[in-house]
Amino acid sequence: MELDIKTMQVATSERIDMEQKMSNGEFDHHPWDECPTLARFIANSNITSRWWERRIANLLGWKTQPASDDPDDEQDYGDLFAPPFVLGEDNCELKTNEKLGRPHIVGQQFRFYENIPFYMMYKLDPHDDIGRCFMFSKDDLYREIFEHESSYPWSSQGSGKTTGLEKHERLRLIEDSFEGKNQILWGFGINPKSKPDVYERWCESYLVDIYALKDWNNFKASKA
Repeated sequence: MELDIKTMQVATSERIDMEQKMSNGEFDHHPWDECPTLARFIANSNITSRWWERRIANLLGWKTQPASDDPDDEQDYGDLFAPPFVLGEDNCELKTNEKLGRPHIVGQQFRFYENIPFYMMYKLDPHDDIGRCFMFSKDDLYREIFEHESSYPWSSQGSGKTTGLEKHERLRLIEDSFEGKNQILWGFGINPKSKPDVYERWCESYLVDIYALKDWNNFKASKA
């Protein structure tokens, strides 16, 4: 179906208006099943990424932007905070991917050096407006990199420290990040089309029903 210029102008104007409403929190309780379609209509990750944090927190009864009570503590503790809200145990980093036609389960700017025990990768189906939730512990990420070798992280901000290095040298830097010896931000993830066996194992090991996370203590126990 071809869209004429007038129709596109109207749709663009409506999208900009909805962007503002999303930024203002007006969709923070939007019907969950409609959220993938809404996110794809907005199509601005600078806005939708923050909105996903708030919407998921509302869905699960969590909080956003976990932080220490210590005013001198400037660490980043991730995006989501589950009850009983203990830093280092219940905070979670959120990575979202909503692009049509993109099958990748990928996130940028992983801060392996921070005290973030869990990582949620909320991925929309490449064709259908359906979301899937992959939950990793930090230990899971470490094993995927160093034991399964399923993902070879890349610097997501072009740090000069990572250029021109042999594989073993870069892996040493990644391990240093896990040990808190550097603050390099890494990209992590896979393309299911090129790694179908890894994708199948990830679905078996990390794909969860997001509603099951309402029983957070049970989920944590499964990862212990």
